[in-house]
Amino acid sequence: MEIDTVREWLAVLQFQRETGTLDRGLAMPTVTEDLVRRLVEWLRKTYAVDEDAAIIRRIEREEEASADYAPQKYPPGTSVYGDSAWEAMMEERNKRRALEKQQKEEAEEAAKQTVNTVEGPMDVERADRPQILVRKKREESEWVKKYRERAMLSDKDQKEFPLLGRWQRLVPSMLLTGLVLGFCLALATYYIPPPRLARLFPDTPPAASTVMMLISANVAVWVLWHIPPCWRFLNRYFILVPGAPYALSILGAGFSHQQFRHLLVNMVGLWFLGTWLHDDVGRGNFLATYFGTQVIAAMGSMSVFVAQGILNTTMLGASGAIYGLLGAQFAKHWGETFRISFLPEEMNIRFGSGTILLLVAAFEIFQLTRYGLLVDRFSHLFGLGAGAIIGLLLRMKEKEGAPVEEEQVPKLREDGSKMEFPSDPVALLNKALGKGGGEIDGNDHRGGQS
Repeated sequence: MEIDTVREWLAVLQFQRETGTLDRGLAMPTVTEDLVRRLVEWLRKTYAVDEDAAIIRRIEREEEASADYAPQKYPPGTSVYGDSAWEAMMEERNKRRALEKQQKEEAEEAAKQTVNTVEGPMDVERADRPQILVRKKREESEWVKKYRERAMLSDKDQKEFPLLGRWQRLVPSMLLTGLVLGFCLALATYYIPPPRLARLFPDTPPAASTVMMLISANVAVWVLWHIPPCWRFLNRYFILVPGAPYALSILGAGFSHQQFRHLLVNMVGLWFLGTWLHDDVGRGNFLATYFGTQVIAAMGSMSVFVAQGILNTTMLGASGAIYGLLGAQFAKHWGETFRISFLPEEMNIRFGSGTILLLVAAFEIFQLTRYGLLVDRFSHLFGLGAGAIIGLLLRMKEKEGAPVEEEQVPKLREDGSKMEFPSDPVALLNKALGKGGGEIDGNDHRGGQS
């Protein structure tokens, strides 16, 4: 579905809402009713319009216009054309609207009499006065308005950003993406897990510790979004905007959530997929996969939007990295089958890892073509694809016999001093047994006497 086509549909529907012509039917016969309904719901959530008032204004305009061409009135029974059907219809409409208005006023008056308002701690709630919650929209305080204005782009940025070309918008972010991928490669190649006693949380499994630190970082940024003095900093480096690109936002946007529901869904996915993959590939490979797929997803999505000229959109969230973890885990176990663990064996259907990846990709493409860009599906697809490639590389590395990353045996005593292990334990044992006259030659003597 073309972006320009969706925009044209939205413009037509918005025009009908503002002119009060939605009740006359839709001006888009080629669009399905379900899609039109979803588009109208999105417009109603995004742009508030009093549609009933618009319809009333349209009818009033039509009445005024028809007054100039009103049919000549005759006493009943004297006109050759009979009574006017238009006048009868308008009279019926006026009666119906008058009745609705009266019922609305009566309901409002009844609500005013039954609202139980608590003015202070000494006000007592009466049993004969039912309590109704009335939520009033709070006005922003002056200090919140001040920080909201400070969070906006500076005059210099507002002049310079619109003049940037496509490559000027993308190249700084591409360079940062390359640096992060280089760091991820080094992390996967050279990272050595610390001994258990040297870890920050020695009694917690490494997978849980690593994933909880990532979740904590995401929660911290979510909290900062609710502190107005932080808005200017977050708008620069923790939300990705193709129209106002800051290179560091390629990395920071992956830790940024403004709504709790968005944060909760992503963190639940991060916990289950993250601990699963971490236990399978180790901390170094896991962190390299997480950060690598995160920046690839953000960079890929931003490139698509810039190429299409969509510059006034915003992107944030960890979903690109989470789709990357999903792609890496199932690609690493390519050819294996999986089932839902909490269902009985006889009720379960096994799916191949490749089938699962194809189903997830097909679902994202379907959502993209059906609902457009209401959700950043491009980052999901780029993250899933990058994760699948990384998973296949990890699979090849494992087949080549590369050692699996494991926690090292502790080399620190309880007092913190280093433990030295002998390079030749057989020679050390011979030295210890020398006083008793025995000797060990280090060969295998199973089945014989020594």
